Amino acid sequence: MGKSRSKKVKASQRKATRTGVKEDPGAKALLRLPPNIVQRIVEEIVLQVSNIKEYRRQLAILAQSSRQLQAEAERRLYERLTFPVGATSAVTIVKTLRSRTAPYVQHLLIQGYGVRWTHKISTFRTATALPFNLMTSLKSLNVFSHDSDADKFQTTADVDTELFVQLEKELPTDTLRHFGSSLPLTIPSLRFLGKQSNLEVLIINCFEDRDISQESLKVLKAHPRLREIHARQMNHVVSSIMEGAPDVQLLTVSLEFWSPSNWDSCAQNLIKLDIMDSYPDKRVLREIVKASPLLRFLMFTVGQEWELFEDDVFDVLRDLKRLSTLGLSIDIGDKALQDLIGNCTKCKPLEVLLLKVGNRGIELSREPEGQRVNEARWGSVTFDKLDFPQWIAEQDLRIAALQY
Repeated sequence: MGKSRSKKVKASQRKATRTGVKEDPGAKALLRLPPNIVQRIVEEIVLQVSNIKEYRRQLAILAQSSRQLQAEAERRLYERLTFPVGATSAVTIVKTLRSRTAPYVQHLLIQGYGVRWTHKISTFRTATALPFNLMTSLKSLNVFSHDSDADKFQTTADVDTELFVQLEKELPTDTLRHFGSSLPLTIPSLRFLGKQSNLEVLIINCFEDRDISQESLKVLKAHPRLREIHARQMNHVVSSIMEGAPDVQLLTVSLEFWSPSNWDSCAQNLIKLDIMDSYPDKRVLREIVKASPLLRFLMFTVGQEWELFEDDVFDVLRDLKRLSTLGLSIDIGDKALQDLIGNCTKCKPLEVLLLKVGNRGIELSREPEGQRVNEARWGSVTFDKLDFPQWIAEQDLRIAALQY
């Protein structure tokens, strides 16, 4: 009888434990915490860190420490994600994304993509293992190779196109706002952009196919919200994208620039044109001025052919009624340079002029005391070591302020 009674008591205790009678009241209260309190707990902890590496480490700790904090910590942790192709950590990332965190991803950088693998690696360590169909919040996608692989891409044939085929099949429609890649890509690899009509920023290194046709270019003419294009080279692919994006305001071309046949129709709203490594002659510069009357910020190289013209750069640029900032890389003789500086007052709206010679620079800026351009006083600053990206950033802010 005693044994039977003892067994009944133990069974009753086990049942009570299973039904939650013995649960910690504090843990139960935590379950009832509203989402805004959970957010504040996570925020208070991560605000105490001073760098991004520690920020992500703390979020990872929080995600593993409590089920109550996991969702909020992982939401912040996976909002900005770098996927290292081929790395062992890629396996964990893929499995976590597939199980629960893919909808949190808003900014994705795929690092180390490019050439086909010459040896077998785990499927989970490749970029095509990523569940793009579940990334319903993805706004920004960047695809880059390792810096050490840069010399491997001699032609577009060297690039593995499998990822871009998958993007065309799986990426949710109209989710991207930004796409960037330094890889040399052809039109078939860019077809997935045809379903991304909300695209605002595009960074591409696109090549023309030998048998390029207007029909194949149609897929790229679907970006009415596109505002910025950064291209390695100017070609029919870029001009076709611009044709379908009438409100493009910023264009950067890293290599030689030329004006395509449809330039008049696709460059009307340009505010900034950066062709600093190009040597436009008088004809090309006139085409730029004619097609882009709203230009406020222009950069290009003044080559030695300008020394042969009777007209100088400012005789052409004077027709830009809104040009506020001009950056010139100088490849002319000293006398021609002095004449150029003396003629800058021909361009009446001009407020800032940068003359860049190698790593050095001279910035001329019009002081506000002058009532008319010919009477205005110009100040100068010399840079023995010009931080050119910083100078551009400062001018971008100044131009943005002028627009509002």
